[in-house]
Amino acid sequence: MISQGCYTQEWAEENVRILVLQRIIETGQALWGDTSSDGPRLMSKHRRRRMYESKYCAPIPRAHFIRRLFIHFLAAIGLLAASLLVGMVGYEHFEHLAWRDAFINSAMLLGGMGPVNVPKSDGGKVFAGIYALYAGLVFLIVLAIVLTPVIHRVLHTFHWEVDD
Repeated sequence: MISQGCYTQEWAEENVRILVLQRIIETGQALWGDTSSDGPRLMSKHRRRRMYESKYCAPIPRAHFIRRLFIHFLAAIGLLAASLLVGMVGYEHFEHLAWRDAFINSAMLLGGMGPVNVPKSDGGKVFAGIYALYAGLVFLIVLAIVLTPVIHRVLHTFHWEVDD
């Protein structure tokens, strides 16, 4: 017996219907500024979409797992690209570096290696310190985003409870 909320074709179709309904409600609220919408009441009638399946459900099919992994990978790339852009703009502004030098400094910090050019101005030193702390956190967050689906899949496979 499959518990409620587990992956089935009906579950996937229901999630699509819920997402469409949610988008329609959000669009209506944005267009007409209607804050007294029945959106929360309508959404409470439906299951809310979960990012990961419960341990009582069978693991999702391999194709869906690869899709989930790809989506997480895209999110990690987006965060890295935004962080790289912030670092490049900061190094160009505070240290007056060329965009190539700003890129290499930002990329090296995001990769956990450290800056190539030593900051010379006071503003550049403060920016480099703050960006280095930020880059360390981004490194860990990106690692977590990419590894989360894999770790979940492994733990889910070992802890999946099968009803006989």
